[in-house]
Amino acid sequence: MAVQKSKYRITQGDANVALTAGTIGKESTVATFTCPDRTAFQITPEDIFSLYLASTTPTELSGTSQVKLIVEDPNGISSFLLALIDYTVVTEWKDRLKLYTIGQGVKIKPQDRLKVKVTGNLAADTDSTRFQLSATRVAETLY
Repeated sequence: MAVQKSKYRITQGDANVALTAGTIGKESTVATFTCPDRTAFQITPEDIFSLYLASTTPTELSGTSQVKLIVEDPNGISSFLLALIDYTVVTEWKDRLKLYTIGQGVKIKPQDRLKVKVTGNLAADTDSTRFQLSATRVAETLY
């Protein structure tokens, strides 16, 4: 078997992402990416993260909202805080000079979970959740 490396963008549309609604004023997991078998993802300090969250009305969350990116083992026993940021810092999607860069590296192994957690002023709706996280996918190939 060979190993193939390629740039990859994890988004809300990924088959390995589960979205859940947020709760007003409480830390809530709004997105969970579960790393597939025989695959790993390497996040480097240069990788970018963008996020858009709104309620059902739709009203975007305010700048007082906090966002955490956490990598958790398959059993939920150990976790690594990848980022803790104000929501307004990660709302840029287009201007490459303003996009939020992660600033540190981590490897997401098979069955590990990457969670986007938010403490928001509004309840984030799953239909309005949009995010992107760049990474390098490392996958075993059959040939």
